[in-house]
Amino acid sequence: MKLNKFKIGLFGINSSSGLSLTRAKERWKADWADLKKLIYFCDKNNFDFILPLSKWQGWGGTTDPNKMSYETFNFASILLNHSKNLSFYSTVHIPFIHPVYAARSIATISSYFKGRIGLNIVCGWNNNEYKMFYNGSTPINKDRYNFGTEWIKIFKLLLNKKSSKVNFNGKYFKIKSADCYPKSFDQPYPEIVSAAYSDNGRDFAIKNCKVLFTMFENLDRTKKINYELKKKASKLGKKVSIYTPIHIIARRSNSEANEFHDYYSDKHIDNEATQNFIKNVSVAGKKSLYKIMLSKKSIIASSCGSKIIKGSYKDVREQLRELKNAHFNGAAFSFVNYLDDIKNFKKYVLKKDLFN
Repeated sequence: MKLNKFKIGLFGINSSSGLSLTRAKERWKADWADLKKLIYFCDKNNFDFILPLSKWQGWGGTTDPNKMSYETFNFASILLNHSKNLSFYSTVHIPFIHPVYAARSIATISSYFKGRIGLNIVCGWNNNEYKMFYNGSTPINKDRYNFGTEWIKIFKLLLNKKSSKVNFNGKYFKIKSADCYPKSFDQPYPEIVSAAYSDNGRDFAIKNCKVLFTMFENLDRTKKINYELKKKASKLGKKVSIYTPIHIIARRSNSEANEFHDYYSDKHIDNEATQNFIKNVSVAGKKSLYKIMLSKKSIIASSCGSKIIKGSYKDVREQLRELKNAHFNGAAFSFVNYLDDIKNFKKYVLKKDLFN
């Protein structure tokens, strides 16, 4: 693999409806038979990674998107068996999973598959899901990145072959004589991704992770932001890669792409599920995201806020080339129906090594 290769993967395939809050019959079912076909296709066609959602509840409405969602450690360990080249990330909301348990889970998978497994950490934002674990309380929402800093320190220490017993005395964790065997195949620990949009979240990712996974609105502005983020990381003696979620609507013509977009995100929107999604962002206190989402409801139904790239195959290809030039290092794609859409996407958009 080329060192500076722009990495491509899929986002959200482990959950029903994926990233689309729609009643359209084409929506993703996350059926195991289709998942195995999808993984086989990606493995044979130079995709790099699979990044799942971590969901514990659906969004309600007619279709209840994401109600059916496979747990991500198990998801990776099952589907790694059906691939030879793909890497998987296990997405975890760290308030729900103890770092000692997470380290042992990752190490178990890593030791068998000789790597090919990483961790995507989410410090927490879905208060409805918090209540499933904390019986009505919503801890550390305001202090989530300080909590995350302690969590990730423990996780890293446990997986490092140079560590034996781990003792830790912090504000949130007080650990005595913890160990983890086997250790991670990738040393000193596997690749860690942090999903973040806020300034605080991005700073946390730069300081603690190898990859920042973040959304964006305006490509020109984001190009400057990404440059500054990498510059900031360099000053800290670190190197960070920046990935972004991209929802793809690629068809033979721009009009056909627009018609399909209108069909599934407007005419067949799951309105209640979309409203619940936006409301959850508001309750979680993410005011900047909430304002964007409220003004662009159809985008939420399309892709849960991920940037949409749509048009003819040629136009989508050109837009993706601009994405790479905006100092991104990778993209995680979503589709209304991954298996149906990915074949033409590969054939007509990714041809001739677009990202190399």
